[in-house]
Amino acid sequence: MSSTHESLEQKTDLEEKYHQLQTKHYQLEDEHFAVQHQLRRIRQCYRLFFLLLIIFGIGSSGYFWREELLSLLPGGAGRTNKEDISSEKFLTVTRKTLRNTLSLTGKLEPLSQIDVVAPLEGKVLKKNFQYGDFVAKDTLLLIIDTENQETKYREAQAAYLEAKDELNSLKNWEKSFDVIEVQHSLKEQQYGLKIIQRDLKKTKRLLKKGIVSSSEVEGLEEEYKKQQRETAFLQQRLVLTLEKGSKENIHIAELKEKNFLLEMKAIQARIAKARLVSPFNGVILLPVSWKNEGPLELQTGSFVQQDQVLFTVADLHGFKIRAQVDENHILKLKLGQEVTITGDAFEDDLTLKGTVQYISFQAEQQVLDKPSSFSVRILVNSPTEEQKKCLLLGMSVDMEVLLSEKPNALIIPFDFISIDNKDKVWVRKLMKDIGEIKKIPVKIGITKANTVEILEGLEVGDKIMQEPLPPIE
Repeated sequence: MSSTHESLEQKTDLEEKYHQLQTKHYQLEDEHFAVQHQLRRIRQCYRLFFLLLIIFGIGSSGYFWREELLSLLPGGAGRTNKEDISSEKFLTVTRKTLRNTLSLTGKLEPLSQIDVVAPLEGKVLKKNFQYGDFVAKDTLLLIIDTENQETKYREAQAAYLEAKDELNSLKNWEKSFDVIEVQHSLKEQQYGLKIIQRDLKKTKRLLKKGIVSSSEVEGLEEEYKKQQRETAFLQQRLVLTLEKGSKENIHIAELKEKNFLLEMKAIQARIAKARLVSPFNGVILLPVSWKNEGPLELQTGSFVQQDQVLFTVADLHGFKIRAQVDENHILKLKLGQEVTITGDAFEDDLTLKGTVQYISFQAEQQVLDKPSSFSVRILVNSPTEEQKKCLLLGMSVDMEVLLSEKPNALIIPFDFISIDNKDKVWVRKLMKDIGEIKKIPVKIGITKANTVEILEGLEVGDKIMQEPLPPIE
């Protein structure tokens, strides 16, 4: 009994300790959650503090930058008082060089390029290049199998020899075996006809004397007529045989011989060109198929068709650019005009110079209800070796074609003019004699995106004020 009682007491003690530990655990969890909540609030405070600090910094720097920029504007060194602020609203008219340009876009192309085509059909036996390789002139690039062409050459050679023998035979046709054979047959037939004619005359005399019967004479007469028909046939056959050697037939035979000879030479030339070499120093480029199915990359063992474009060799001693110009601007372009060339992908703010080399006389795209476009080619003027290292084929470029240049022109920002409903142009000018601003009429010239040329109405040194923005409705 005592042992049972002790075990119950121990069990009760353990349960009490378990409940105490569980209570402590819950307390620790509550404290943990409270600490995390405090940390989150602290983080939020820090974030808010840093955000306010950043906004304050940006506002301060903006204010100082604003003062610096204002100090650079014409008319004063910063807005420090009311008098300075009013003076900075004016722009002093000066003379500048006016460049009238036309903006174009295009892509870099090699100075020249040649599409190398397959001279014959066959399998590629050897390929000695990779696309993008630089190759020297006369470098062996590709070898095409010539077995099929050699078979065709032997067939053409056999046909040529036969045509040559036939021509020689026709040139001496009167002495040919065919003519001699017919002539011999005709002579024998004529000789036999004379014998029958002689026998017929002799038999007729004997018939008159009653020595032979009339049936014998009739038989000879029938045989004589038969021999006459045979002789006439052989005579006609001789005429036809001799006509085979006529000038017309000889001319035809000469043409056949010449055609087979030319075919032989053409096949021989294709076989000789089965070893393709580079036409000049350049880089090997992938060709684009005629059906716009993407580039066709050759490998050893590939089968090629005759006249198929295999690869392109590009001359990178220089570059050219093709561009499209719509019909509204094409007449502004002239050969030899100066072109400034830039590109987003150019390194170190590279700027190239070029000239207009070619202007098409025929529109390339003629779509109903849309302006036509004309092809223009720009030549890049002698890029240096350092510049070439920054240029890759296919790079997009921006071009400014110099249409005209006018030094010492009066140029003001476009925002400083206003145009009334009668298309009259006005400028707000500070009248020096009375110190007031008045709107005066001016005559404008060349207008660009942001500037306008003043032809009449203003002089160098005049101060003008920008037109106020219209009120927001």
